[in-house]
Amino acid sequence: MKRFKMAIVILLLIFLLMLCITARIYEKNFEFRGVVTEQETAELFGQYPKLRREKETIITKGNIELIGYWYNKKANQPIIVFSQGIRTKAVGYINEINFFATNGYSVFSFDNTGCGESGGDNIRGLPQSVVDLDCVLSYLENKDEYKNTKIFLYGHSWGGYAVCAVNMFNHRVSGIAERSGFNDTVKMIKRTITDRQNKVVANVIGPFVKIYEFMKFGKYANATAVAGINLANCPVMIMHSYDDTVVPFDVGIASCKDVITNPSVTFKLYDDKNHHITDKDGVYDYKILEEIKNFFDELK
Repeated sequence: MKRFKMAIVILLLIFLLMLCITARIYEKNFEFRGVVTEQETAELFGQYPKLRREKETIITKGNIELIGYWYNKKANQPIIVFSQGIRTKAVGYINEINFFATNGYSVFSFDNTGCGESGGDNIRGLPQSVVDLDCVLSYLENKDEYKNTKIFLYGHSWGGYAVCAVNMFNHRVSGIAERSGFNDTVKMIKRTITDRQNKVVANVIGPFVKIYEFMKFGKYANATAVAGINLANCPVMIMHSYDDTVVPFDVGIASCKDVITNPSVTFKLYDDKNHHITDKDGVYDYKILEEIKNFFDELK
């Protein structure tokens, strides 16, 4: 009996040790902020003289200020809510924001926690993009001025995951376009750790990542893009390139085609568009942007 109890104690200590190691590695990977300066914003915004913007502040349940901007906002005009990628800020997508805002949409783009103008010491972890988007959508849906307005979601990478996974939490969404998003946070983190540390470390801490994310993010830790897509009562466009070096195809949403049951899903797959798809070295592919716009136009 003593040996059994001792074994239980040892296993518990090993479990706690591994959880502490996982927490340390996890926090180390997400301790950064996506910084933006006033000068950088002014320079980027100054390139688009036809673009008007209005600031909006949304307070999260954690009392963090999410700073967003409406671009070319008009009453009774469909809304595109844009969700950013990781290690960046919302204004970094100003060219795409301008494209949609000057083609019949009110665009709302915001900085996630720990990014750009929003509060937070760091980005916290991969589920945070879903936490923040859930907060933003709840805020918009509860305002009378938008109750009859169609809301579309468009996201890239970290945001691509968010615009799909957020549909696990009952939102009024009329269409979703994502590019280069991953499906599952644990698989994405394991791939990142494999690239930055090594595969052995990634495989050992993998099971503990889910536990740690559940401790940190609660219900959002279980959010996957595929589950959100299957629950979404709207069409979805999934875009990914086979040569993506940031979100490799095998951890991307597009690789989960066989388990996606939503009948209104369109796949746009490419061979040489890497992670950004819509631009390469600052040169934008307006044909692809037009395809995304046409997708939303058909759902107006």
